[in-house]
Amino acid sequence: MKNEALETHLVRRADLWAVPKATPKQEVYADQDERFWQANGVQKPTGCRSEVDSCLEEIQVLDGNEYVQPADSNDLLTGEVLEINFESNALESDTLGLVIAQRQSLLTTFLFYQALDYMGSDVGNWFARLERTAAMYEGNSFLGKLRGIKVQGYSMGQQRWKTIGTIRERGPLASDVQVVRVPGNVKTDQFRLKMIRGNYRIDYVALTGLGKQVEPLKMSPASILYKGERDTAALLSLTDSTRTLTTLPGDVYRLQYKLPNTKDYAFFLNSKGYYLEWMRPQWLRESKPGKLTELIFNPDKTLEDLAPKYKKIEQKMRKLFWQSRYATPSYQ
Repeated sequence: MKNEALETHLVRRADLWAVPKATPKQEVYADQDERFWQANGVQKPTGCRSEVDSCLEEIQVLDGNEYVQPADSNDLLTGEVLEINFESNALESDTLGLVIAQRQSLLTTFLFYQALDYMGSDVGNWFARLERTAAMYEGNSFLGKLRGIKVQGYSMGQQRWKTIGTIRERGPLASDVQVVRVPGNVKTDQFRLKMIRGNYRIDYVALTGLGKQVEPLKMSPASILYKGERDTAALLSLTDSTRTLTTLPGDVYRLQYKLPNTKDYAFFLNSKGYYLEWMRPQWLRESKPGKLTELIFNPDKTLEDLAPKYKKIEQKMRKLFWQSRYATPSYQ
């Protein structure tokens, strides 16, 4: 666990969850409610269309070759729809799930740091005000407007498209794989993904048969090494719910777990924490309380106004983001 940013990280837990599999080759998937399902087989899509072109090549294999469209030049809330097709269901299961691997682009990152820019040197007071008045803008925030990915299937009973699940996982670092259960009255040969254009990177979509729900075995770290030495204070911080482990740029911890005897498990990392942002001088140049108020209380207009600014840096932002990591040694 490495702190690669110019930030202070406070980690409350970093547990490993072992989820039992019926066979060594079986997949296990998590849904939006942190429930785990044993999977039976996989069926790849036969077609994928965006409003621009085919997207089939990008979503057939979990390989880092992701589908993503540039954001709209005039409005950052412009949406898009992917239509994904499958052949007739060949999976031997009464219950199906749509597996989606995705991560966010840097659109929300841009908006977050734009908000910090508007706060300027008064950022601490602004965050205190926002916490006290959260109910005034709850559900209407500029980040909430981006809405996640709505997964839709065609209801045969209602004869219309209906949302069968929503993926709201945030973060641009690594792809997150989730499964959305398909209701029995929904067609299984076509699905839609509705999202804000340029906000998500889709790496993989497939159908799977869902078996039984299984409970994970939850394991806290058994030992922690820091600079090659056992760190009992760090271990206590991650195994005592009243404590947190504080890490600074360049800190590297090696977390060790005692695994179950059998190998028939799928492993998931369950972590929780937060970080303290280090303000930079370049973020203090555009202190505009009026713009911040508009971003909070009238996000639709602000996200339209900010579209040209984002488009100027969209193509180079990803490269700059990954180059901003703090250089650290690798402790063995």
